[in-house]
Amino acid sequence: MEKLEKESADEWYIFPIFPQFSYATSGLIAQFFSKTLDQSLVNKFFWTKSYGSHNSFVSLQQKLISDLLKKNNLQERDIFLIFAAHGIPNHFLQNGDFYESECQTSAKAILKAFPYALGKLGFYNFYFEKDNNNLLDICKNIKTFAKDRKNALLVPISSCLEFSKTTSEIEDNLCKVLKSQGINSFKTSSLGLNLDWVRSILNIIEEKNCVSNHMLTNAPAGLLNVD
Repeated sequence: MEKLEKESADEWYIFPIFPQFSYATSGLIAQFFSKTLDQSLVNKFFWTKSYGSHNSFVSLQQKLISDLLKKNNLQERDIFLIFAAHGIPNHFLQNGDFYESECQTSAKAILKAFPYALGKLGFYNFYFEKDNNNLLDICKNIKTFAKDRKNALLVPISSCLEFSKTTSEIEDNLCKVLKSQGINSFKTSSLGLNLDWVRSILNIIEEKNCVSNHMLTNAPAGLLNVD
């Protein structure tokens, strides 16, 4: 933080690793900046609020899926896409956070490229306990959702980095559950340091469709009052 405050840039563009906006992620980070840094510096911060439905994000996710299908000789009519997103505390969902709807928008946009596939959005159950949206519940009841399809693709959509070891362990467990149901499981890679994605990040930033740090902290009453 000290190094940041010593820099003399006129503007700072912040690109979050979270494609879908939530007050539980980018909102709390923006609040931290407001409370920790000099206000004259914070006023120079400009955020890409979300990009989960941006064509650059969506098209690359679609490419990752297409590449996986070709690599494993899978047919679109025989796949079920499980769009995996991190859960957030219910406090945020119950008080006006629109993270879930942004994740739904991302999943629907990606699925459009695969008209013969089926798909469903699910959440890692760190916090999210909503019935039928828990990833484990989806996998346990996969035959209800996937009909007669024998291949399930896990598609992480809520972070551009590889998930943590804890999440990887959960994914391994999900694959075991799918296998017990007679379903073959596959997982697309994260965008990570994919060169096309790095170039896309620069393009998104250059569009300057940004909001101020203050806008990200302007949450519904009490939403950011988290210990």
